[in-house]
Amino acid sequence: MGNQGGDVFTLQQTLRHTPLEMVRHYVNLASAHVMTQYKRFSRWTE
Repeated sequence: MGNQGGDVFTLQQTLRHTPLEMVRHYVNLASAHVMTQYKRFSRWTE
């Protein structure tokens, strides 16, 4: 998200979640998914 020009406050408003903690949960899930896919498809990782 941060690398794509977004910020957590805009995401919070978009998702309509009041608690920032819930937004952080989604960001962490997305980050974990990206890393998993990177490791799965990257030819540079062993």
